[in-house]
Amino acid sequence: MKCSEFKLLSTQRAQLADDAHLREQWELHLLDCSSCAEAFAAEQAFASTDTERFTQSVMAQTIALRDELDGKLSELGERQVPPELLAGVLRQTIGVHETKSARAKHTSRHWAFVQNIMLRPRIALEASFALTCCWALIFGVPTELAISTASADEQLQEPLATSRRKIEEFQQDMAVLFRAAQPERRQGENQ
Repeated sequence: MKCSEFKLLSTQRAQLADDAHLREQWELHLLDCSSCAEAFAAEQAFASTDTERFTQSVMAQTIALRDELDGKLSELGERQVPPELLAGVLRQTIGVHETKSARAKHTSRHWAFVQNIMLRPRIALEASFALTCCWALIFGVPTELAISTASADEQLQEPLATSRRKIEEFQQDMAVLFRAAQPERRQGENQ
């Protein structure tokens, strides 16, 4: 294969993927020709640095937008609710509010207290842990879902053996292909 053909095929990767013989010739030329190998390596290095620059650009823009949104959110947190807004909402919902009984008001006040306490992360975490422990004590822990290490080892032995066998087959196939490529490469050098 000539260097011009190599450069043309380097830009048209679809043809290499479709034609195995053409790809093999391309790879052999890449191994034989040092100038083409250097050009191909430089092209790959440029592509990776171009990807890094693109990633850095996207990250910089994302961080800038995040900082802008953080500023706007902090401004919103500093604003106070206008008192007329609350008064307007109460005027429109006063009929609903008056229909509640005294007991309902009392219950909602206590429920609001419990909700306020549960919004604190530490208390919520401790409460969920305590409830989980109570659940396990009352109903028990499902033991049929637990996996013992012995059964896990037994289950993994067959897939591991299969994987090892496939790797050995692949290595043997690659060795055969490499040995087959050596005479063709030497013939190409002699011509």
